[in-house]
Amino acid sequence: MKAENLQCNICTRDFKSRNGLNKHLLSKKHLKQEKRLDKDEKLLKLQNYKQSIKNSKQEHKEKGTYRCDLCNHNYGSNSDLSKHKRTKKHNKAVQQSDSPVEELCTAKEVLEEE
Repeated sequence: MKAENLQCNICTRDFKSRNGLNKHLLSKKHLKQEKRLDKDEKLLKLQNYKQSIKNSKQEHKEKGTYRCDLCNHNYGSNSDLSKHKRTKKHNKAVQQSDSPVEELCTAKEVLEEE
Protein backbone atom coordinates (compact mmCIF):
# COMPACT_ATOMS: atom_id res chain seq x y z
CA MET A 1 0.00 0.00 0.00
CA LYS A 2 1.37 3.37 -1.03
CA ALA A 3 1.57 6.06 1.68
CA GLU A 4 -0.54 9.15 1.07
CA ASN A 5 1.32 12.42 0.81
CA LEU A 6 -0.90 14.93 2.64
CA GLN A 7 -0.18 18.56 3.42
CA CYS A 8 -1.75 21.34 5.48
CA ASN A 9 -2.02 24.27 3.05
CA ILE A 10 -2.01 26.81 5.86
CA CYS A 11 0.95 25.55 7.88
CA THR A 12 2.73 23.85 4.94
CA ARG A 13 3.33 20.70 6.98
CA ASP A 14 3.41 17.25 5.44
CA PHE A 15 1.62 14.24 6.93
CA LYS A 16 1.92 10.54 6.19
CA SER A 17 -1.65 9.70 7.17
CA ARG A 18 -5.08 11.27 7.04
CA ASN A 19 -5.40 10.71 10.78
CA GLY A 20 -2.25 12.78 11.43
CA LEU A 21 -3.57 15.58 9.21
CA ASN A 22 -6.96 15.52 10.95
CA LYS A 23 -5.31 15.77 14.39
CA HIS A 24 -3.22 18.68 13.16
CA LEU A 25 -6.29 20.50 11.76
CA LEU A 26 -7.81 20.44 15.26
CA SER A 27 -4.63 21.51 17.06
CA LYS A 28 -4.30 24.88 18.78
CA LYS A 29 -1.25 25.75 16.71
CA HIS A 30 -3.10 25.21 13.42
CA LEU A 31 -6.25 27.03 14.58
CA LYS A 32 -4.16 29.99 15.71
CA GLN A 33 -2.41 30.10 12.32
CA GLU A 34 -5.78 29.84 10.57
CA LYS A 35 -7.20 32.72 12.62
CA ARG A 36 -4.15 34.89 11.86
CA LEU A 37 -4.52 34.14 8.17
CA ASP A 38 -8.21 35.14 8.29
CA LYS A 39 -7.25 38.46 9.90
CA ASP A 40 -4.60 39.09 7.25
CA GLU A 41 -7.08 38.30 4.46
CA LYS A 42 -9.69 40.64 5.95
CA LEU A 43 -7.08 43.39 6.30
CA LEU A 44 -5.97 42.88 2.70
CA LYS A 45 -9.59 43.02 1.48
CA LEU A 46 -10.12 46.25 3.45
CA GLN A 47 -6.95 47.78 2.00
CA ASN A 48 -8.00 46.76 -1.52
CA TYR A 49 -11.46 48.25 -0.94
CA LYS A 50 -9.99 51.54 0.27
CA GLN A 51 -7.64 51.65 -2.72
CA SER A 52 -10.50 51.01 -5.15
CA ILE A 53 -12.49 53.88 -3.58
CA LYS A 54 -9.45 56.13 -3.90
CA ASN A 55 -8.94 55.10 -7.53
CA SER A 56 -12.63 55.64 -8.28
CA LYS A 57 -12.54 59.13 -6.78
CA GLN A 58 -9.40 59.95 -8.77
CA GLU A 59 -10.97 58.70 -12.02
CA HIS A 60 -14.10 60.72 -11.34
CA LYS A 61 -12.04 63.80 -10.58
CA GLU A 62 -10.01 63.38 -13.77
CA LYS A 63 -13.22 63.17 -15.80
CA GLY A 64 -14.47 66.44 -14.32
CA THR A 65 -16.18 68.89 -16.62
CA TYR A 66 -14.86 72.08 -15.03
CA ARG A 67 -11.21 72.94 -14.66
CA CYS A 68 -8.97 75.42 -12.89
CA ASP A 69 -5.83 75.50 -15.05
CA LEU A 70 -4.08 77.67 -12.50
CA CYS A 71 -4.26 74.97 -9.83
CA ASN A 72 -4.41 72.06 -12.28
CA HIS A 73 -7.64 70.60 -10.83
CA ASN A 74 -10.77 69.20 -12.45
CA TYR A 75 -14.24 69.46 -10.91
CA GLY A 76 -17.49 67.65 -11.62
CA SER A 77 -19.66 70.74 -11.39
CA ASN A 78 -19.51 74.50 -11.72
CA SER A 79 -20.42 74.87 -8.04
CA ASP A 80 -17.41 72.74 -7.04
CA LEU A 81 -15.18 74.97 -9.17
CA SER A 82 -16.73 78.05 -7.55
CA LYS A 83 -16.02 76.64 -4.08
CA HIS A 84 -12.45 75.97 -5.14
CA LYS A 85 -12.04 79.57 -6.30
CA ARG A 86 -12.83 80.75 -2.76
CA THR A 87 -10.11 78.66 -1.10
CA LYS A 88 -6.92 80.11 0.36
CA LYS A 89 -4.82 77.80 -1.79
CA HIS A 90 -6.44 79.07 -5.00
CA ASN A 91 -6.26 82.72 -3.98
CA LYS A 92 -2.58 82.34 -3.13
CA ALA A 93 -1.99 80.83 -6.59
CA VAL A 94 -3.87 83.76 -8.17
CA GLN A 95 -1.61 86.27 -6.38
CA GLN A 96 1.51 84.44 -7.53
CA SER A 97 0.36 84.09 -11.15
CA ASP A 98 1.47 86.37 -13.97
CA SER A 99 -1.36 85.25 -16.30
CA PRO A 100 -4.83 86.82 -16.38
CA VAL A 101 -7.00 84.91 -13.93
CA GLU A 102 -10.03 84.87 -16.23
CA GLU A 103 -8.00 82.94 -18.76
CA LEU A 104 -6.86 80.31 -16.28
CA CYS A 105 -9.89 79.91 -14.11
CA THR A 106 -13.05 79.51 -16.12
CA ALA A 107 -15.81 76.97 -16.11
CA LYS A 108 -14.90 75.36 -19.38
CA GLU A 109 -15.52 71.83 -20.49
CA VAL A 110 -12.64 69.41 -20.47
CA LEU A 111 -12.63 67.37 -23.64
CA GLU A 112 -12.06 63.67 -23.15
CA GLU A 113 -9.13 62.32 -25.12
CA GLU A 114 -10.11 59.75 -27.65
